[in-house]
Amino acid sequence: MHYRQVNWPYELECIRKGITGEDGFSTDISRHYMDDRLDLRGYDRTDIACAILTGTIVEGYSSEANRMRCSRSSGLVTPSRCILGRSLQGEWFIVVIGLVSTRNFRVITCMLTSFRHQQLITPLENALGVH
Repeated sequence: MHYRQVNWPYELECIRKGITGEDGFSTDISRHYMDDRLDLRGYDRTDIACAILTGTIVEGYSSEANRMRCSRSSGLVTPSRCILGRSLQGEWFIVVIGLVSTRNFRVITCMLTSFRHQQLITPLENALGVH
């Protein structure tokens, strides 16, 4: 859950560069999410970009941990990071990002916050000065 946490600030910076296409980085959205989950969960490209650009990494998993997860349906087995961020409308949600390579990242899925994530929101809002 805290896999390579020391690298999270740098990884988040790279994932954000991928949103803007800066320095040859790319962050795309999986077909799994766009085809199978978008209509159910409702977080579109703008919401995802907003969450990544303003959120923070709260969990990290290794490739090995992801390989064993029964919920893995995208077929992508990479290290992953969970970003807690806000949609354009201000709703907190989780964006799961696969670290495909050092310059390529993929949004695997998006989901509502769970109880463990909801406990992080108030401290994060306080740190950001959001009320």
